[in-house]
Amino acid sequence: MGKGVLEVHLVDAKGLSGNDFLAGKIDPYVIVQYRSQERKSSVARDQGRNPCWNEVFKFQINSSASSAQHKLVLRILDHDHFSSDDFLGEATIDVTDMISLGAERGTYHQSAARHSVVLPDQTYHGEIKVGITFTASQVLYNFAHRIRAVQCARTPAVCAYWHCWIQRNACRRFICCIPMLGFRFRKTGRKLEGGGTAASTSRRGKL
Repeated sequence: MGKGVLEVHLVDAKGLSGNDFLAGKIDPYVIVQYRSQERKSSVARDQGRNPCWNEVFKFQINSSASSAQHKLVLRILDHDHFSSDDFLGEATIDVTDMISLGAERGTYHQSAARHSVVLPDQTYHGEIKVGITFTASQVLYNFAHRIRAVQCARTPAVCAYWHCWIQRNACRRFICCIPMLGFRFRKTGRKLEGGGTAASTSRRGKL
């Protein structure tokens, strides 16, 4: 079927129903499950029946069987301080075709859409909005390979640029991180410390 990463964008929910005496006081959160993998959202405190999360979760997909079924289950619960959390309902999304198309094209994106939240007896309990993206492993590998190529090509120039910039700009403590290039420069006291080819230097004047 396909190997890669399934990215789930949990946006919000509308019209949730709760068991609390005051329905508007529910504090919902979501457990997103793909097979044995689970991710938990934050608790939307004081947002009642229409919570917003805007969080992203990633799942590793590793399936070679073309007949395999892939389902994403989103269980919504109400966080309680003095008792067990109440089950508000769940939504099930079949992502089999998304993974299949993503494996063929390299990536597949489904814009955020609303899905019904139901109880075990299929009683409607609101809706939840979710966006889904699947990226094949080969695409991720190619991207990482290009980033490494950029690192090798640009690292000396970047080092020289920041070395000169720090020498020209007086400051007591300057920290610059360039995570994409894997370099870290730190100026503490009189010395410039860095990875790669950055050299130590001193600064004129009293710090």
